[in-house]
Amino acid sequence: MRTDDDSWGIAGKVGSTALATAMVRAAENVRSDGLFTDPFAQRFLDAAVTQGWRNPYATEAWHRNDYEDPATAAFRQASTDCAVCRTRFIDDFLRAGTDRQVVLLAAGLDTRAWRLPWTEGNVVYELDQPGVLDFKSETMAAHAIRPSARRCAVPVDLRDDWPAALLAAGFDSTAPAVWVAEGLLPYLPPTGQDVLFERITSLSAPGSRLIVDVYGPEFYEPERLRAMFARMNQTTREEVYSTEELFFSGDRADVAEWLAGHGWTTTAAPTLDVMAGLGRPAPDDMPAGALSDFFVSAHRVAQG
Repeated sequence: MRTDDDSWGIAGKVGSTALATAMVRAAENVRSDGLFTDPFAQRFLDAAVTQGWRNPYATEAWHRNDYEDPATAAFRQASTDCAVCRTRFIDDFLRAGTDRQVVLLAAGLDTRAWRLPWTEGNVVYELDQPGVLDFKSETMAAHAIRPSARRCAVPVDLRDDWPAALLAAGFDSTAPAVWVAEGLLPYLPPTGQDVLFERITSLSAPGSRLIVDVYGPEFYEPERLRAMFARMNQTTREEVYSTEELFFSGDRADVAEWLAGHGWTTTAAPTLDVMAGLGRPAPDDMPAGALSDFFVSAHRVAQG
């Protein structure tokens, strides 16, 4: 059951979702038509196995869809393609800016600090649970892999006072920054989502930017969540996902509207349009909850 003060390491229920994302990125890395290159994702999977992690999926190759049920195969493929397109969309968003400070909220096993072509002076702050960041740091250090930007790991729970931890790590709230909240919002309670954006806004100088993937209100309906997790479990060889252990349900604020009312200009790109534009269109009959609704990008234009 998700609680307001729970925690996790890399092998736990939530930590395991970071490994699932690493599986998606590792598989994309070996595709001839890959939308991005992540030569490090497989390192995390190998390291997790040596630490006793057992891949819960029905096949060792994430990109295979060898399921008897066509609907299960379609769900897996569409959700995988959505995660791949999300990675590419955010990569492009970051490349389009000249931000010196980059903040990855709930960074998980993201490797942008290593794989993107940062310029001298860039600093990438990675915020996440200590167990996840320790696992990442130890894995990369074991292979002598150095980041292409100055990477600053900030081990903190996003439901705690993470702004204080970020400032203590050297973040300059008087200078613009770019914020990345990728795959994060469902893991926060509705009030926690509001607090997250309040804190981001309070730390954002004019010129700051933000990118976040957003799910619609129907996604958070308890019955729809249960149905989605049932479909997700059909793709595994054991029950991995449950609503109570991963996501918070309940009504929450519209992200674009909230940001627009707090000094940001916003643009919402429909997920289906992004996927089609990147050559990974989703099926027309995709069930609700498999994909996000929008990628919301924002630009900070005013204080207050």
